[in-house]
Amino acid sequence: MLRNLTAILSAAVAVVVALAGCQSETSPTAEVLDSTATTIATVSIDGDGTLIPIIATTSYPTPAPAVQVIYGVPADREPNPQYISAINHGVYHVQHWYAEQLDGYTFSIHGQIPQVCDLRNPAEYYETKDGWNRVLNDLQHCAPIAHGSREYVWVVYVNVLSHCELSEFGRGGDGVTILSQGDLDGLVDPETYIHCSDPPRGTYGYIGGLAHELGHAIGLEHPPGCEEGLDSCAFGALMWEGYVDYPNTYFTEIDLRTLEMSSFLKYRLTKID
Repeated sequence: MLRNLTAILSAAVAVVVALAGCQSETSPTAEVLDSTATTIATVSIDGDGTLIPIIATTSYPTPAPAVQVIYGVPADREPNPQYISAINHGVYHVQHWYAEQLDGYTFSIHGQIPQVCDLRNPAEYYETKDGWNRVLNDLQHCAPIAHGSREYVWVVYVNVLSHCELSEFGRGGDGVTILSQGDLDGLVDPETYIHCSDPPRGTYGYIGGLAHELGHAIGLEHPPGCEEGLDSCAFGALMWEGYVDYPNTYFTEIDLRTLEMSSFLKYRLTKID
């Protein structure tokens, strides 16, 4: 069942105030004229809290190839307004960071951010080696999430624990990424949250994790030589260790060429003077 996001977010006003460093920018409803969508929004992309006015246009027929964002809530848990606000902020931040790297082009977003979906089983059911497939199966009553879709890339956050040695979560590829409670906690409390044995990532590290896994879902791979430990590895690139330093990271030339050919990166963002 898809939850009414407006009702849930009515309980999140105090959360937005508490997350002063993670403001949630909500894009207004897009105006559709002659199959062209236009959105005006603001976003802080340089890390100093400055909000930059943005106008977004796309010539794709509506609906265009787009990213959909799902927040899966197990049967024994309730939607967390802090998670909802943090997901919203993170997705918009990544959308605008991609635009900065691609001369204004980025991905469009379909529907609410996030769409809240009730899962049929308790959290423990998904905390297994087969958790990925179990989550996908139990989300089907909310959205037709599938690998290799030409219409959507799916970003899924699910409120279940990620066991360091067992979990399939925290990865992406072929149109889908699934991120777990660890990523949600990192979005909400990035300065102190510790995932497994990793040190805290800092203010934007878990947004960088989203940007990295979304890149895999769109079709990006790790930079050449990195998995082999070669000196030629682009260590600071987003698709390797650079996500920890997000937004101070970059796409490699191979990444840029791949993204330029993707139908999911045809949404145009331009700063308003």
